[in-house]
Amino acid sequence: GAFSYEIDVDEALDPHTTDIPPMLLQPYVENAILHGLRHRPGGGGRLSIHLMNQVTHLLCVVADNGIGRAAAAERKARTPKSHVSRGTVLTDARLHLLNAGQAEPVSVVTIDLRDETGKPAGTRVEITIPLPV
Repeated sequence: GAFSYEIDVDEALDPHTTDIPPMLLQPYVENAILHGLRHRPGGGGRLSIHLMNQVTHLLCVVADNGIGRAAAAERKARTPKSHVSRGTVLTDARLHLLNAGQAEPVSVVTIDLRDETGKPAGTRVEITIPLPV
């Protein structure tokens, strides 16, 4: 279904000198849309991408108010396997390659969001990328 989105870039980031490894955010944005927002009942889906300068790191946050990872996994288990998804495996392998030999690794943390009653309320992925000093 339809969803709204916002992309917010910290004013302290210079887009001409700040590098994000190519295609690093794309799999997380795609997962938010395909697995979280697409199956949200009643519409009202929101996707946000925030890029924040943390002085020594760039924090990239991809958040959605979709059905959440548990419901998405349950839905996937009930669906006939017409497509074998390798997105997460490929992304993890890519992160491993990006981090090889790096003193400061790129890190990814996935957080299950909950509403005030404890029900799933989406997913937040925080990607931390070291900035050159």
